[in-house]
Amino acid sequence: MELKLNSQTQKSAIVFVADRVNTAMLPAYGNTTIDTPNLNHLAAQSVLFDFAISDSPDLLRGTRSIWHRSHAANEQAEHSHLATRIGKKGIQSILLTDETELAASPMAAEFDRIVKIESPSPVQLAEEPSESWLASFFAQTLDFVQQLEPGSLLWIHCRTLAGPWDAPYAYRARLADDEDPDPPHDVEPPNGWFDQASDSPDILLGHQQCCAAQLVLFDQFFGVLLDHIATNKSNLFSFLSTRGYPLGEHGQIGDPMNLNCESIHVPYMIRWPDVKYAFRSQSLIQPSSLHDVLCEWFEVELTNTASFCTQVLPDPNAEAVVSILDHAQSIQTQCWKLIRTNGTRERRLSLFKKPDDRWEVNDVRDRCPQVTPGLEALLDDCFKNLKNGEPLEISIEPELAAES
Repeated sequence: MELKLNSQTQKSAIVFVADRVNTAMLPAYGNTTIDTPNLNHLAAQSVLFDFAISDSPDLLRGTRSIWHRSHAANEQAEHSHLATRIGKKGIQSILLTDETELAASPMAAEFDRIVKIESPSPVQLAEEPSESWLASFFAQTLDFVQQLEPGSLLWIHCRTLAGPWDAPYAYRARLADDEDPDPPHDVEPPNGWFDQASDSPDILLGHQQCCAAQLVLFDQFFGVLLDHIATNKSNLFSFLSTRGYPLGEHGQIGDPMNLNCESIHVPYMIRWPDVKYAFRSQSLIQPSSLHDVLCEWFEVELTNTASFCTQVLPDPNAEAVVSILDHAQSIQTQCWKLIRTNGTRERRLSLFKKPDDRWEVNDVRDRCPQVTPGLEALLDDCFKNLKNGEPLEISIEPELAAES
């Protein structure tokens, strides 16, 4: 199957990064409790990756991996900055964000223009959707998008779940069953630890309701933006995240300080304006691939001989993907995922069967002792190559690719 790309000379692209959103939160990826019709509509029109795994849940590392097409573990950029590469073709690049840390980073300075959106910092829940900080963010974003000139890349980074959770209380109340306790009124996103043995499950339920309410509100405003973008027939549009928001699945709430699925399994969708079909890919891929997609869209010469969009995108054939934090590394194949956590006193290994154990509930390291050594050796080889600036080329041995 070949993607027929837009051949107009003044093509534009818009990338929307919704920070801290993971796949478990979205109906397009199987969630049955949250209503996000606009994101569902986008997913139905897009190439949707079911297994996009972030290089790193660290904000700057994860973003850098896309902008430089360089893995988060690689200290040497494989390519020049995306904005620099497309700039040589006369494409204007704009970064629009409400994330101070990202806007102030040295790598953001490569964009032709940085627009810092200033939104309110509420201390209480909004009475109406229009009073929320997301309303302010999307109003400013829409004004800018309406003035966007052809031949531009607009990179939008919204704090989303990293910002205040101030959706009106009615949004939370609608998510509670009759027998549930009343949802909390907290505005500050939760952060800390959850002990499944001793802490009340009502705590997590409240966090989940607050999170879901915020996503429902986000989706409403996002739909208005989508409607406007759809009127421009020369826009490529991508929606993704580079990190999720743990809600106690593995004991952590808030800051993604682990490499479990809730931290690095992220949404990734790409919609072409002149493609008559959409499909779901079950193959492994990392968001850094968007760098090549955008380069090809803007007709920037690629280093690989074959077209990324026509050869790789419909059926990515990566045998494994790797992710990193300061204290942890992971490798995931089609059949297994190994997480290595380096503690102050000991190293801990966790092994999960994929894709069956989607939420990484059952650690099978002790039951599959033949798998762990090979995966850990492969993990070591991957990071050795990355740190030396070598490309990540992974070849899986037959015993590691086996189903059992």
